[in-house]
Order: sequence, then C-alpha cells, then structure tokens
Amino acid sequence: MIEQLLMQVNTLTVALNSLQQSFDAQTALITKPNQTIQELKEQINKNSQNSSKPPSSDGFKKPSPKKFTQTFRKEGWRPGRPSGYLFAVIAGPDDVIGYMPSACEGCPHYQMCKGTACVVERRHVIDAVVTVNVTGHQLLEIPVCMLHGDNRKGSFPAGIKVTVQ
Repeated sequence: MIEQLLMQVNTLTVALNSLQQSFDAQTALITKPNQTIQELKEQINKNSQNSSKPPSSDGFKKPSPKKFTQTFRKEGWRPGRPSGYLFAVIAGPDDVIGYMPSACEGCPHYQMCKGTACVVERRHVIDAVVTVNVTGHQLLEIPVCMLHGDNRKGSFPAGIKVTVQ
C-alpha cells in the first residue's frame, strides 16, 4: 500500500513538473508578444521632437507646435520702479492760486479762515512755450470753520487732475 502511494506521489510530482514547465513556456510565449507590442508602441509615439528622427518622417501626424511663452514681464508700474508721473524740479512756481472750500465763499470769517488754512495737496501746471510759466495750485483746508465748527477742504478746478501737468 505504501508503495502504491509512493508511486502515485511520484506520478503526481512528474505531472506537476510537466505542468510547471508548460506554464513557464506559456508565460515566455505571452511575454514575447507583450515586449513586441511595447516596442511597437514606442516606435509609433516617436516623432521629430522626442527622437532623432527627421521632421519629414512625421507624416500627417505632426506634433502641434509649441506655443510661444513670453518670458517678459507685463508692462506698467511695478513696486520699486519710479512712477510715470512728471515731477516738477523747480525752485518755486511763478504764480500760486489757493482754493478754499466753496461753502466758505460768502462767510464773514473768510479772511480769518484763509489765514489759518493749511496746504493739503499741491498740483502744478507747466506751460512750456518760449518761457516756462509754472502756476502752483494749492488745495487749502480749514481745520476748524468758525461758522460751522467742522473741517473744510477746498477743491481743484476740473482741468487740474494730477500733481504736475
């Protein structure tokens, strides 16, 4: 009985070995076409931009041209860069006009308030003809209005928009 079992074990071992060999052979057969398929895919994906092939070999499936990426900065003002405004480098304007708040025009304390008014902002108009005539425009502010008791500030005329023009 033991001899029969040993013979059956030997037969099963031989069968198992033959199955293992056929399995290995089939695995080898499957891997060869897979490798071939992978190599063919790589060949198909090659073009003149990712290999040493000439551009004429690309055929009808030419890769889209790379978009031009501009590396320059946008135009315009950037922090740390001087602004685009004109600066008046002058000793002083030829004429100075002060603008009081429009509400103060008929006030009985107008002259007193005008004496206490502070310059809040300055703008210059440069008329360059044969001679340069600079008119200084000053925005005046009254800290405490004698009539109304509040803070009053003048306004520039409509044509004067920037500090130097």
